[in-house]
Amino acid sequence: ISLLSTVANATPREEFETRADALSLHVVEVSSNFQMQRQSVKSPDIHARLNEGIVLRASGDYERASYVFMDIVSRDRWKGEPAYYTAQYYLALSLYDRGYYRLAETHLVHLIDSHVQGNERNEAISLLIKTVQHTENWDVVIDVIQRHGSIASDPALQYALGRTFFLQGRDEEALSALQSIRESGQWQVKGDYIQGVLYIRSKDYETADQKFKQVLSSQEKFRDSDEVAILATLAVARLAYELQKWGEAVDYYQKVPETSPYFGDVLYEMGWANIRQENYTAAKRDF
Repeated sequence: ISLLSTVANATPREEFETRADALSLHVVEVSSNFQMQRQSVKSPDIHARLNEGIVLRASGDYERASYVFMDIVSRDRWKGEPAYYTAQYYLALSLYDRGYYRLAETHLVHLIDSHVQGNERNEAISLLIKTVQHTENWDVVIDVIQRHGSIASDPALQYALGRTFFLQGRDEEALSALQSIRESGQWQVKGDYIQGVLYIRSKDYETADQKFKQVLSSQEKFRDSDEVAILATLAVARLAYELQKWGEAVDYYQKVPETSPYFGDVLYEMGWANIRQENYTAAKRDF
């Protein structure tokens, strides 16, 4: 301390004052520049932030995407805007992609409880059903569905409830819920497909075949319509094989496009159907 005091006393006072004045001027300049930049920068736009998160997620960067969506959801001043609820759905989707199923489940329940309607609600319920296949909190889905809307008059909720029961192995309840769908459209098509699977479980192959063929006769187009049609075609072909209708089985196997991820299975199974008909040349080609 003595030495420092000596050095300080040895330095002329004017030099300290000059240095202090320069530092004060520098602080004023920095503060002024900061305030100018703060005023010139606009507050973040929810739509720009949402688009940023969607682009990140589309590129496979689920972690950074979830941070962007979380930033949107954490801002109360944006609550109530349509983009806010879209961000909440994408936040749950990004968390699901990263394997944070319980967090995704929580955000989905909050989103549905916000009384979003239409396709956004249906997408949220669909993702919630996928999520609880990992968390196994099935009662959460059933409670959410029963809290919102009239199940008796809402085909989307009837399908969601039936699918939830189906995934739990509660076949009779699933069948009851799916049979209550009266409105034609995507929910009836999807419901008919699951009913077909349920009838196979109960070994009622004739009714199962009818349900799958109803799916194939539908002209309804929706996001997963091509996938559902391919699965129904494959189901009809396999039923025909089990019922020893070899020719019908081959006919339906041939309707599955080569672009289908199931095409390798189709060739293998069709090969055996051709063997049953003693069409060995065709079977060899299939294999």
